[in-house]
Amino acid sequence: MKKVVITVVVIIALLAAWIMSNGRPDEAAEPEQGTETAQAVWVETTPAVMQDIETFITETGSTIPTQFAVVSSEVSGKIIKMDKDVGDFINVNETIASIDDELATLAVDQANAQLINTRATFEKAKKDLDRYKILLDQAEVSEGEYENIKLQYELANSANLNAEASLKSALRQLRNTKIKNSFSGQVAERHVQEGDMVSIGTPIVKIVDISAVKVKINISEKDVVKLGSKAEAAVEIDAFPGRSFKGRIHSVSPEGRMDTHTFPVEIIVPNTPDHILKSGMVARVLIRSDVLEDAVVIPAIAVIERYGRYYVYVAGDGTAEEKQVTLGVEKGTEVQILSGVEPGDKIITAGQHSLENGTEIKVK
Repeated sequence: MKKVVITVVVIIALLAAWIMSNGRPDEAAEPEQGTETAQAVWVETTPAVMQDIETFITETGSTIPTQFAVVSSEVSGKIIKMDKDVGDFINVNETIASIDDELATLAVDQANAQLINTRATFEKAKKDLDRYKILLDQAEVSEGEYENIKLQYELANSANLNAEASLKSALRQLRNTKIKNSFSGQVAERHVQEGDMVSIGTPIVKIVDISAVKVKINISEKDVVKLGSKAEAAVEIDAFPGRSFKGRIHSVSPEGRMDTHTFPVEIIVPNTPDHILKSGMVARVLIRSDVLEDAVVIPAIAVIERYGRYYVYVAGDGTAEEKQVTLGVEKGTEVQILSGVEPGDKIITAGQHSLENGTEIKVK
């Protein structure tokens, strides 16, 4: 009897423990507070807004000097001194190199001596002509004698003019032994060394002017008509990330390339005082071409592309509504919508890739 009582007690204890751990068999489990239905998708939204959009023409080119020249020798001889090296700045008419001028100096001396002789002869002939003109008027010499003196004068004058020209030429040759530049700039290349023999036309140095640099780009025919005369341009140089330089359109070619239908455009960019912009740098040019007023704009990340068509999802009353849209200008992280969305529509910008038309949503 005692064993039966013990057995019944054990069974009752086990049954009570099962009920406490599992609840009553007919009692439905209550949902936890805050849980959502399985089909609802969490999303984030941003309203479509209306604003003005500035449109830009963007092209890539390279910087080149606004002015450059290869300075060559105008006389023959030996380079006895190089006054400038690569990287050196040079002013107008500053000496770049010197050529041995001994022969040129001798030529000047000879031309001077010749001019002294011809000038003396000319002066004597001029006095004789004046004297004979008086004598002819007084009928003391014949017409033939006067004409002979006049001929001597003309020959002396011709010889004197020739001697003056020879002296000028000799002086020019002497000056050319000092090779100089016609504009201020910087030596970019050096082609000769001291001691080299040069002849007429031998390249000496290349001079570039980078006080301002020029950027050449090619713009399409649909964009070139939007360019204003002397319009401003923003120029970004790859060598200086995050920095923009102000430029201005210098010229627009009236003739386009037939193969690409693009037009050459030149932009002038003033350099910094320490000339950090060099020739040959990659430059990205931005030129404002138009302003789109009252454009509908949404985040570009909201747009989904399917088979060449574009869609966005708009948050409705607890569901997502799929809308096909037409895209306009893209600017940074935003894009213009030409049709399909109205200002104020709540555009789904997160979670949209998990949606279909009519999917239940929860907005964070």
